Amino acid sequence: MLELAGIEKPKEWKGEPIPEAPGKSLVPALKEDVAISRESIWWLHEGHRAVRVGDLKLVAAEGDPWELYDLKTDRAEQNNLAAKMPEKVKELEKVWQAQTDEFTELVKKTLPKQPKGKAKRKKGNPKK
Repeated sequence: MLELAGIEKPKEWKGEPIPEAPGKSLVPALKEDVAISRESIWWLHEGHRAVRVGDLKLVAAEGDPWELYDLKTDRAEQNNLAAKMPEKVKELEKVWQAQTDEFTELVKKTLPKQPKGKAKRKKGNPKK
């Protein structure tokens, strides 16, 4: 967002260094139809997790085992290859875990310094 606005990302905040942002800029792809070179795409949202390396995508809903899909031949993710390719599942799971560990370390650098949030109020409970 800062890059789109033409603003340089600050190097520090209140005297504390700001860690480098993970990932790559999507600005080139927003300006024209180009592919962004990357080793993998990783995500974790509400317990659902996935990683994509090339055309292979490893994905799991919260609490479910990994599923493996070849998006080159199966864009709709209908043919789970996990049982046929257990070594590839292990390989991609390691990629997913390494990225998770990297993001966890990034969060640990700033999390203790974050202000404490207010407790959620129950429905119908007026502000005090």
